[in-house]
Amino acid sequence: MVSTDNIFPTPRGFAPFPSLVAGYPVLPIVGGEQQIALGAYYASYLDGSSRIIVGTQKKLYIPSLSGWVDFSGGQTFSGTIATRWRFAQFGNDTIAVNGVDLPQVASNVAASFLPLAGGPPPGVTVAATGLFVMMGGTSSNGAEWVGSALGRDDSWTPDPATQAARGVLTATPGDITAISRLLDNFLLFKGRSMYMGRYVGSGGIVWSMDLVSDVAGAVSREAVVSMGDYVVFMGQDNLYKYDGAGGPQDLATPLRHFMFDVGDLDQNYGYKVIGRYDRAREIVVWHYPSTRATAAGTIDSWIAWSPVSNQWTQGALDIEAVILPEITVSDGVTYDELGQLFATYGDMNQQTYDDLIIAGNAKMQQGLFRTDHRAYFFTGPVTNGKFRTGNLGTDDDYNFSLITCIRPRFATAPISGGLVVKGYGTDQSGKTKVYRDEAPFNVATGRVNLRQSARFHAFELSMNSYCEIEAFDIEATPAGVR
Repeated sequence: MVSTDNIFPTPRGFAPFPSLVAGYPVLPIVGGEQQIALGAYYASYLDGSSRIIVGTQKKLYIPSLSGWVDFSGGQTFSGTIATRWRFAQFGNDTIAVNGVDLPQVASNVAASFLPLAGGPPPGVTVAATGLFVMMGGTSSNGAEWVGSALGRDDSWTPDPATQAARGVLTATPGDITAISRLLDNFLLFKGRSMYMGRYVGSGGIVWSMDLVSDVAGAVSREAVVSMGDYVVFMGQDNLYKYDGAGGPQDLATPLRHFMFDVGDLDQNYGYKVIGRYDRAREIVVWHYPSTRATAAGTIDSWIAWSPVSNQWTQGALDIEAVILPEITVSDGVTYDELGQLFATYGDMNQQTYDDLIIAGNAKMQQGLFRTDHRAYFFTGPVTNGKFRTGNLGTDDDYNFSLITCIRPRFATAPISGGLVVKGYGTDQSGKTKVYRDEAPFNVATGRVNLRQSARFHAFELSMNSYCEIEAFDIEATPAGVR
């Protein structure tokens, strides 16, 4: 394949994504400024409850069925469109940081946000293990990290008795770009280096910050994707995997040259890269701002990787933020929760009974915000997943071939007409291939009856119903020499 769009790699082949369906209204306007999703989080609490939280330039919101509810606790924040909100869950406390305002905490599913007690400085990134919270990239020193007291997120003054601590990563240059959890340890990243933070808790040492790599780092906090017992992440010049043993491993992506050498990733806006683990589809997707974006800095492109098959795809989609992590199974709204979501029964009139927040969620869902400032979910029908091949057929400078049939092999077959193949060809190497013919997949015969003659052939497969394609065979016969 030389190009793909709206398809993802599966353990056996490739399949199209479902279409996006809008879930909530447009974010509000505050003080004349349209609010933009600068971070979104799916918070899960100890009693099994959950909620979506969205951070913007000025506010922290949760969605209701009639709009967005301000959960900023009476505060107006000082962020800009270059600010990113990052979140972590510590028991029932949801912690939010944006690098410029005081760190925030909401202590349960119904609570508004308030400044986090204990006086921690603003940080650009945050993560939590079972016993500690750690922030990095503070407002006073971009290379500084601060750790909470043991078992508490409201105590931050360094003290061996409480195990609260702070320090600066000086072994490599640059600011901290990300902190992520790996089991009971913390991983701290700079642009071109990474450290393992291991809890010691004795001899006057609380955390041992060991340099793991002075080459591999992370471009942003969201570029680091947790896979349970290992992480994968996008650096400034490659994609990596790290499991805590040795150093980070190169993911050996065939897209490395395209992403980093050709420079499709716009490094000026690398802090906007967002990775997500799509557990239902067993893929990792990185959304990133490309150098091809219509407006510089727009997150307009993505690449997807299957850890099972080690296959990759790429595509285009303009977004603002991704709801992280994925939205898990829920039971929908109960009668007791109606008062929290609606001021009056009339506020429910704009909603349908199968709306995600009303009906609940039968499986894990992926959600994101597009550039119209609305939340969308991958719950619609399949539309226009496609990929295009490179040269197929005789592939030499003398012989022509006649293509008479294409036979796709499927793990899951499409409905009749759900797959259409377009043929392109040229008689000279290096010249643009032009359209020759197209035909739909015939379910009864298992064939695509496409006919075209050329020296060099290429095909575009468009999928408008769900299918999983493993490969396809081409029936070709010699058609002379010229």
